[in-house]
Amino acid sequence: MHPPSPTILAWLLGLGFMLSSQPGCQLWGREAPISPATIVSRQLCRQGVAAMERACWQEAEPLLSKAVDVCPEDPDARHKFGRLLWARGSRAEAVAQLAEAIRLSPEDPSLRVAYGEMQMALGNLQSARESAESALDLKLDLAAAWALRGRIMHQAGHLRESLSDLHRAQCLASGDAEIEAEIANIYLEIGQPDRALATVQSLARRWAPPDEPAAILAIKGRSYLALGRHEDAVAQLSAAAQQGDRSLETLYCLAKAEMLAGRPQHAAQAAFDALAVDPAHGPSRHLLAQMGIDSAIVRR
Repeated sequence: MHPPSPTILAWLLGLGFMLSSQPGCQLWGREAPISPATIVSRQLCRQGVAAMERACWQEAEPLLSKAVDVCPEDPDARHKFGRLLWARGSRAEAVAQLAEAIRLSPEDPSLRVAYGEMQMALGNLQSARESAESALDLKLDLAAAWALRGRIMHQAGHLRESLSDLHRAQCLASGDAEIEAEIANIYLEIGQPDRALATVQSLARRWAPPDEPAAILAIKGRSYLALGRHEDAVAQLSAAAQQGDRSLETLYCLAKAEMLAGRPQHAAQAAFDALAVDPAHGPSRHLLAQMGIDSAIVRR
């Protein structure tokens, strides 16, 4: 890691003497003038994040690495560098950067949420839950922390608790489409397709029909299927598949809906599409067997 150019540092040091007579970088949250090192670090962070947003990882990494090197006590620099490390697959190093950011800024709940999201992705649900709850201890109305805990509960199989937490997050962050879609999915999982459909229909009003996301179409289709509205299910699931949702769940549900709607040929095609995703998928093989079709047939 290399320091900023002498020209930049000379200008910033001159500015720093006007702002503060104390050396070192300014910790987040303290009421004191910002040090020159912190100014350099934040500028590098802005440049690094801009590069990340363009998916220019090779450009972003040295910028964010320098930001940490220039001001190692800046939790925001460590947070952003951790995000980059995570995005390029350096999971352990990313977690270490977030842990250090929390040590430097223990009162920042957003850092605890970011750390918890990483732990959840790694399958460390207990650590993730502790992070979410410590964030809520700091800021009870933080929607991201409630959403994180709801997702952790979902992964742990506690669907009712997950639903409660996600509803809390939804109330605090009204308009978050991802949270509303998760709520609809959980309603399907607990056997309440009518509530799932009502939730996703309300969500779908944000888009004109041609622009409706595939994920929303798929949830609507699965809700219609569970409610016995097979033609409606076919319409929504077909649209989702055409928009690029070739997931196993969507293709299998489409096959099932086509069969129940009385179109065995279309059902077989969708079932074979599902088996192309997962050749060992038992429900798709069973569906084909119900129609008297050998699932071992290789389609060209």
